[in-house]
Amino acid sequence: MFKYWFIDKKDQIQIAKDHSFIDNLKFDFKYKTTRKEIDYLDLGYTLDPWLIQLRIRLRELRFSIINFIYFYNKNIDDRTICDLGEDNGRFFPNLSDEGRGYLFQLNYFYGNFQVQYISIIDALYHVLNIYYDINVDGSFGFNKNIIKKVKMKNQGISNRLENFWKDCKISRYRNDKIHNYDPNIPDKGYDESRKGVIMHYCPRYIHSKEKYELLNEECIKMEQLLKDIKRYMGKDTNKHLDRVDVKVDYNKPKSVDKVKGQYKRKKRKTK
Repeated sequence: MFKYWFIDKKDQIQIAKDHSFIDNLKFDFKYKTTRKEIDYLDLGYTLDPWLIQLRIRLRELRFSIINFIYFYNKNIDDRTICDLGEDNGRFFPNLSDEGRGYLFQLNYFYGNFQVQYISIIDALYHVLNIYYDINVDGSFGFNKNIIKKVKMKNQGISNRLENFWKDCKISRYRNDKIHNYDPNIPDKGYDESRKGVIMHYCPRYIHSKEKYELLNEECIKMEQLLKDIKRYMGKDTNKHLDRVDVKVDYNKPKSVDKVKGQYKRKKRKTK
């Protein structure tokens, strides 16, 4: 059973100072509208929950990054994966029991970082779906359909997302972790050579330094993506948020029909 360590506030602040991209992983976009009144069916009702989800996931991402870096700074020596000596192949022979505890928690927060990283992109797609009113349902191929349809609204966003995915390494690692082989876990597998000699091997293990470099690289990409998307959305604010002018009359029924981008009240049925 490993001992667990918890990072104190001073260490959190110092790590954030040393890695400036951490505090920049935010999405503080605020949409503006000239409308005086917005009823319960209006844009804010559906957009705000996804903006909140996006910010929560970004906060969890920052938490995972800070904890990962905290344990990385413990100088975990996992470059020697296994020793095929007298002990019949011990993993990480250079690590003490305490070092193994550090490695376990480092890998935990790295795996959490991967999940949060992809979930942030998913939440961002939902924000775009509502913001640009493109009405893609949440079925299989949701992300691809968002890129395809948002292109008609803002080609800059579409191109930016396409380029981001082409170069997203985290997506591949997360897919391997879930569907194929966990890169955090070494495997003393075996293979039979032509001469019948069994050779031990440790395929695809990613050591701590490589994880750290990948995390830094992908977070900087995420930081720039969020800035670019926010900038594009800001330019489209008047175009997409001021297309509806709703005046609420509480003496009339609240049911509405959406007709050609505007909300039109139904007439009360009379006998």
